[in-house]
Amino acid sequence: MVSAILDLKPAEIAEDRALSSYSTWTSLKQVQLVAALESEFGVSPSIKEIKAMRTVADFRRLCGAEGAP
Repeated sequence: MVSAILDLKPAEIAEDRALSSYSTWTSLKQVQLVAALESEFGVSPSIKEIKAMRTVADFRRLCGAEGAP
């Protein structure tokens, strides 16, 4: 999911790398990722949780999907 939104290959994305460090990252991409989490996993993060989500690992922890892409 993250790779599709960021237009990157899955192998190019590291669990603990700040998403903002990718050249394709924008605030719109963040909104798209949050919307995808809501749609795919039924998770509706608070503003505080959204601000704290900086890496793929953070997103996985929030949705409780350790194996989710």
